[in-house]
Amino acid sequence: ESGIESAAKTIWDINEGAKYTLVFKFRCQHEIVSGLRFRNEVKRKFITIDNDKVMLGSFAPDGKTKTHTLKSIAPSGVTKRGTYNCTGEFLDDDGNSYVKWSYKIKISNAA
Repeated sequence: ESGIESAAKTIWDINEGAKYTLVFKFRCQHEIVSGLRFRNEVKRKFITIDNDKVMLGSFAPDGKTKTHTLKSIAPSGVTKRGTYNCTGEFLDDDGNSYVKWSYKIKISNAA
């Protein structure tokens, strides 16, 4: 079972208002990747809550591991609690999708 398959089965429990960090590690091996970006779509009951796109840059094929960090804060409040269905994807300027996965997060009371 790959990490992507296990991510789809796991619900990440995050306390409301908590600070969290996403860390991506990747390599560019065969071709130049122009305008690599990360897209993250968050839905709750079929309604899109958030659709972020973060530009990571362009990369030459050197085979070295690159790390990119995104910091965020979980939403807070009674109406924000619950389970969210999320989709993460890495795309380039040409519309090529390199990897796409689904995962779930649950915003819980911090008490």
